[in-house]
Amino acid sequence: MRRRIRVIVNADDLGSFPKVDASVFSFMHANKVTSASLIANGGTFPDVIEKVREMKGYSFGVHLNLTSFRPLTASSGLQPLLLDNGEFSPDLGSVASKVQLRDVRIAVYREWRAQVAKVIEAGIPVSHLDSHEHVHTIPFLFFALKKLQAEFKIRKVRIAANEFRQNQSIWKRGMKSAWNFGLRQVYRTRTTQGFSSFEEFFHRAVRGELRYSIYELMVHPGPKMYEEETELLRSDWERQVPYEIQKMNFHEL
Repeated sequence: MRRRIRVIVNADDLGSFPKVDASVFSFMHANKVTSASLIANGGTFPDVIEKVREMKGYSFGVHLNLTSFRPLTASSGLQPLLLDNGEFSPDLGSVASKVQLRDVRIAVYREWRAQVAKVIEAGIPVSHLDSHEHVHTIPFLFFALKKLQAEFKIRKVRIAANEFRQNQSIWKRGMKSAWNFGLRQVYRTRTTQGFSSFEEFFHRAVRGELRYSIYELMVHPGPKMYEEETELLRSDWERQVPYEIQKMNFHEL
């Protein structure tokens, strides 16, 4: 008997660009994607609201954002994270270093709060939180994340990736494990056991190397840079692995 693996296939960046939105909805209708994360300050967020409301049997989270598009809030504390045109800087390293400043962290919390509130006000139940470029896992923003969870009573959050590549240092593995432990314990949070990119998961699954029974798999349908991932997602990949794959969404976690 094959071992059963439950997976949430979550598409990031819904509400960012028309091509991305169309691809995400197409894969949802094909039962290839079971969940998606909305960028509340994204360029096409207003355009996807009605369709998201109509999608039954799927989960929708908030893709907390600090590295793309314009912020929803105006605050001097956010200025260190912005380009001259008023949009968030895509420089993740700069974000990680500048959120060490107290004023910036306060401004980030207010921005994240506005992003979550915008999704809720659109009539979309928020199933979980994750983030663009994994900014919610920056250690200095841990308590901003926890305050956000407590305010909106959101108990499900994406963990830091824990299906490690062979070349990842023991120190980095330890840091991610410690963050995941804190995530689950502070303001009790339900998470999947494992999280990785879809391709990384697939290659490990083919080799029979999966360590967990419940995974979140991150996918990015639409952008050219993810064409290989998208083609794999479109295939009957479940039949190529030595496991029984059961798809689920965050509401079922």
